[in-house]
Amino acid sequence: MLLALLCEIAKGENYSNRNLANKLNTSEEVVIQIKKELEDRKYIKIYDEKNCSPSKCSGCTACSTSKTNNIPKMWELTDKGKKAVSKYI
Repeated sequence: MLLALLCEIAKGENYSNRNLANKLNTSEEVVIQIKKELEDRKYIKIYDEKNCSPSKCSGCTACSTSKTNNIPKMWELTDKGKKAVSKYI
């Protein structure tokens, strides 16, 4: 399940915990726990909001409302995470 969630995050799509849970056929609570585990193990990290601003926006899938100050929590893979999924995606 760790690898499955890591691969989903690697796709870079905007998935809520609910959508990820549905996609992985599990509960939101499990997705949250797995994200915490992946973060603790240094496979993922919270996307630095300083890299996301209206002036830098190129229309990524993370924000459905462009040019807003209400930036959602987004995750990105660390180098360790990228290496782990490199043979799967």
